Amino acid sequence: MDYINKIFKTVSIKDNRRIIELYFQELYCCAPLSNKTLSQKLLLPVPIVTAIKNEGIKLGIFEQCGRGVGLTHNGKDYVEQALGFKGIDLCLYRRLAESAQARDAYADALSKKYRAAFDERPVADVALDQAQCTVQTAFRRALLCLANGTLTGRQIVCMGDDDFVSLAIGFLLKELYLGPSICPTHIHVLEMDGRYIECLNRLSERFSLPISCEQVDLRMPLPPHLCGRFDCLFTDPPYTQEGASLFLSRAISVLKEESGLRIFFSFGNKSATEVYFLQKCFQLHGL
Repeated sequence: MDYINKIFKTVSIKDNRRIIELYFQELYCCAPLSNKTLSQKLLLPVPIVTAIKNEGIKLGIFEQCGRGVGLTHNGKDYVEQALGFKGIDLCLYRRLAESAQARDAYADALSKKYRAAFDERPVADVALDQAQCTVQTAFRRALLCLANGTLTGRQIVCMGDDDFVSLAIGFLLKELYLGPSICPTHIHVLEMDGRYIECLNRLSERFSLPISCEQVDLRMPLPPHLCGRFDCLFTDPPYTQEGASLFLSRAISVLKEESGLRIFFSFGNKSATEVYFLQKCFQLHGL
């Protein structure tokens, strides 16, 4: 049963169903939690938090634990299977999810551990607007995905990846799960430059990472099999209004038709006027 969707349809809530997913994640990681604590963590009114709790208790997936609420055995199984938490290093996940300082320190540690793999990146081609981020930045972006609750059990797409964010996400998953056979997340790279595809394919095979690549020119219409397929997206487009608009248009096409999905959008520092037009671009795309 899709408990998240069932609760979302039953409880009168203005947010999207993602907030129910986060409710489950918080209970799995930190239960028991009081209504007040859940309200503060999820930025939801206490009556809504209470209504979600009561519906979960009716469904047999939540249970009252003293003054707090937790997951039943069925509830834990659901989170592990539906949200991809089975086999995860929960202590590490909790530490990284709860502390920006811990994430920064871990990004630095992973950068040192896996720097050699990033050193195999092809030379940036400025004719294709390539400008590689640092290894630390790639891992900080991967950890931002974790902090937003969009890492486990997801179909993630990197739209253009001379930064090797896909590789950083793959290595983060490698640290979080006991082995690639149980990792429920997959990373798909849409890249125009065949050099990067060849390099990422080689590295993902060497380290057994859940990454697949496809050569795509985003100036052309996307293949139908990519549309409406992914849960979240990373992109670092050319730093022009035209580049931003094109990549956002393609991003919307490949994401599932659900509200509340994440686009992790990186863009260079610009003047106030250019930032204003960038915000207008977001609005025109309905974001």
